[in-house]
Amino acid sequence: MATEVFLPRVDMDMTEGKVSVWHVRNGDKVRKGQALFDIETDKAAMEIESPADGLIAIVREETDVSIPVGEAVAWILAPGEALPGGQAQGGSTAADAQPARAPAEAEADGASAHAAPGEAARLSRATPLARYLAEEYGFGLEALRGSGPRGRVRAEDVLAQAGEDALPHLARWREGSTPEAPPRTPLVLLHGFGTDHRSWKPLVDLLPDEFPVLALDLPGHGRSRHCAASSLGDMAEQILQRLDQAGVSEFHLLGHSLGGAVGIELARRSGARLRSLCLLAPAGVGDSMNQDFIQRLLGAQDDQALRGALQLLVHDPARITPSFVAAARQQLGGASTRRHLRGVARRLLPARLPQAGSWLAQLGVPTAVLWGREDQVLEVGQAGRLPQGLGLRLLDGVGHLPHVEAPREVAAALREAMH
Repeated sequence: MATEVFLPRVDMDMTEGKVSVWHVRNGDKVRKGQALFDIETDKAAMEIESPADGLIAIVREETDVSIPVGEAVAWILAPGEALPGGQAQGGSTAADAQPARAPAEAEADGASAHAAPGEAARLSRATPLARYLAEEYGFGLEALRGSGPRGRVRAEDVLAQAGEDALPHLARWREGSTPEAPPRTPLVLLHGFGTDHRSWKPLVDLLPDEFPVLALDLPGHGRSRHCAASSLGDMAEQILQRLDQAGVSEFHLLGHSLGGAVGIELARRSGARLRSLCLLAPAGVGDSMNQDFIQRLLGAQDDQALRGALQLLVHDPARITPSFVAAARQQLGGASTRRHLRGVARRLLPARLPQAGSWLAQLGVPTAVLWGREDQVLEVGQAGRLPQGLGLRLLDGVGHLPHVEAPREVAAALREAMH
């Protein structure tokens, strides 16, 4: 049965977008999950993957032309299958439409008919994230050897050229096990926007000693500053790769805010490896986010301005002590780090996971969600979109940082989920 490939909505207010480049040719054999084309809006640039295996029949070949959201740009067909409803390929009339070519014929055709020389050809050999990083490092794409299909330059190729690790930094807070005790399943921590793994220390001190604790710096943050990602899914995949590299076969997971949205994606992709999930004021559940907080946080030029931004995170402003401000200043870093964080915010915030509720309902592992009733960054009303039975707890007198303002309640929820 034919599978439609349509122009997706990647922003809540998006009504149209543009295909900037196609990565396949009409009639190519494609795999589910393979990159088909890049879409660009005024807020985002990302790859769109194939929803199925089969032969691709492109019906909107043109690039850099505005296309309404939801319009079909291609179909994935079985061998010998015709386009539904007499549609034509490549924008031609139905009478002029040609059958999809066999994969070998398409491969032998050389350069794509829709890939014009010059700029389009240059863009087609690099992912959007690779182009972003190449610009950051001042590399010419022509000088890079790509590891992707047909020599396409990927983000990890740019990072390798720059001598940077392509996977997120992982910190081992503690090993947990002793020679006399069997090894325990570790707890993996994913922090929120603008901070790093060190933000978890007050909570970790309250957790049972027997549990190993691992904390990651999200791409674009901390020691993963150059490990950028163009989507929440990219972040989740990179974290899974790092956990694989570290030999972590199963784990408990705790995510806060942006780390909560990444945690939902990670949980969805982890299968039986995930043993429990705890989310603190998770992004991705709804669409509302205080953009003023992001602007004030990244634009703060002195400690007074930074303190004002940080006070939006808590219900009790006395929590924002001079040492809290100093730690935040160090984590935000200088102009280069903030530039990377602005890139993360531009690409990923507000974090949107339209299917978050259904994904969480299907996990089948102990799950808890804790949210402060006084949250000024992510409106607590979004918690109403969560499915029943997730152990939702709304905390009085708590803002966006439950692990700071109510660490004992968070620690208790973790102990309950992990046992």
